[in-house]
Amino acid sequence: MRTKAVLVSLLVMLTVGCSGGQDSEFMLGQKLMLDMRYYCADGTPAESCKTPVTTLLPEFAEIIRQGQIGGVILFAENLDNSQQIIEL
Repeated sequence: MRTKAVLVSLLVMLTVGCSGGQDSEFMLGQKLMLDMRYYCADGTPAESCKTPVTTLLPEFAEIIRQGQIGGVILFAENLDNSQQIIEL
């Protein structure tokens, strides 16, 4: 199910990216939210990856900085303490 959702999202992004300009890509990105629950840099499949994101990774920071997404979802697994939450 998740794979289908990702494929549909990619198809929509490619279609909009090819037919529209930078504005269309930006508007589409603003409708997307990044799920930061787990991240495995070693390429572990999403279904098996259980390493929680507790610091803002450079890959995520760049996507957020460029405005390519509309928001970020944090989960209990991401949160250790108050200072760490502020940094995220």
